[in-house]
Amino acid sequence: MKYKMLIITLFIVSLIILGNMYVQAQTGGGVQQQNQMAQQTQQQNQGEDTQIQNQTQQPEPDAIAIQAGQQQPTQKQEPVQPQTGTPGKNEEKISKDINELRWSKVAKAVHELLDVADRVGEIGEQVREIAQTQKQNQGVIEIGMEKIQKQNKVTTFLIGPNHGEINKVSKLTIQNEEQIAELKELQAKMTDQAEIQKTAEQIQTLEKANLEVKDTLEEAQKTFSLFGWLRKLFDK
Repeated sequence: MKYKMLIITLFIVSLIILGNMYVQAQTGGGVQQQNQMAQQTQQQNQGEDTQIQNQTQQPEPDAIAIQAGQQQPTQKQEPVQPQTGTPGKNEEKISKDINELRWSKVAKAVHELLDVADRVGEIGEQVREIAQTQKQNQGVIEIGMEKIQKQNKVTTFLIGPNHGEINKVSKLTIQNEEQIAELKELQAKMTDQAEIQKTAEQIQTLEKANLEVKDTLEEAQKTFSLFGWLRKLFDK
């Protein structure tokens, strides 16, 4: 038994070291590759600039330019500067931009639904309540998504994703689905075609945002973790 535990301990330490090396390779190697690509692009552009300059040194005569006594200007392409920043921070920025865009679309949809609520009579109060709850839920969802996506890669490798936030956000997506279903029932009671169409568009926006969050949660739950692997190993 002691021998088995020793082997497992050594194995865990080895995996931790490999995990750190993997994370460093992901964050460092990507930057080097981006810089190399940027340098290649810059060299290519410089070569094109040299070719353009050589061509402009022996210009073909232009009758109009000669008569006017003017020389045609030549345009020089500016070299592309290498991109800076680590892949981890770039990914974090991309995720943040996506989250902000999703939140903006949901907020706009809620605003449109509140306008509809003012014009659909008795069911307007129910539409308004659903819209306001959707906005509140989405605010909590985006905060949770940010926490999930900003978790340190080494921590994720060792213990897995932020399951607490994943579970909280998942419950809110289920609540959103239930409320969207209620909103569809209210839409069926509307009589004005313009309000029906506007409500349908906002329902589509809310459904798309909710599905996007659910897909991101599923991908996060698939992330490999040392703790999860060991738990499965001992459960066998």
